[in-house]
Amino acid sequence: MGELFKSYTFYLADGVEAFAALIIALGIIQATWCSLRLFFIRPPEPEERKTEVLLQLGRWLSLALEFELAADIL
Repeated sequence: MGELFKSYTFYLADGVEAFAALIIALGIIQATWCSLRLFFIRPPEPEERKTEVLLQLGRWLSLALEFELAADIL
């Protein structure tokens, strides 16, 4: 019974890590898209927009880090 529980926990931890990787990928895609738009469109306040893009990416990475921590705890 203990081995079965350890096996399921291992698979669950792998799934959580895979989900964290997906979150990171989505954050990078969004940040890249926003950065390219920022580079080519040139909004009136580019520095403010750059900061917004960086903060959005930081939020994605923070969320992924929470999932990585949960996977490590498992």
